[in-house]
Formats: sequence, C-alpha cells, structure tokens
Amino acid sequence: MESLELGWREEGWVRALFKGEKESDRAGKLQSTGRLLEEQLPEMMTELLAAARDKMLCPAESQLTRSLLMEVIELHANHWTPLEALTTQYYNRTIQKLTTA
Repeated sequence: MESLELGWREEGWVRALFKGEKESDRAGKLQSTGRLLEEQLPEMMTELLAAARDKMLCPAESQLTRSLLMEVIELHANHWTPLEALTTQYYNRTIQKLTTA
C-alpha cells in the first residue's frame, strides 16, 4: 500500500490520466476496472476502497483527487453500473472545471 500512498500525493498523474478524455470514457474505464478488480481480487478492492475513503476525508488532498475518489466510491455503491445522468453530469462538470483551472 505504500506505493499507493505515494501516488495519491502526486496530482499530476490524475490530470494526465483524464486530460482531454471524454467523460463517458472515464466513467466506462472506472466501471469496467472496478468490476473486474472486485471480481478477481476482492480483498484488494476492500483495501483500495478503505484507502479511498480515508483519502476522500483528508483535507490535504486536492479537490480533483477527492472528486474522483468520490465518483469511484459512488460507482462501487452502485455495483459498478452507470450513475444517474444528473450525478454523472455533476462529476463531468466538476472534473472539467478542476482540470482546466
């Protein structure tokens, strides 16, 4: 988990990962990756979600990181199926605003 800890601190990877990517591509990647990880490595998914929740509540994390983590947590709660349109639009607008600032 130490390498995961280091990755959270570097916001550059988050911006690079989603810069110029279509919103539907981002959501689709999160859904398919989350579903696969949960099926193949459920113990790791449990650890990752615990780490995501901890980081989500950490005020030192950037707004972009916290927004993406919240989207992942909501997708997990929704069993990796698409979120409602208004929720998806919220994340799309928020992430676009935070990556173009």
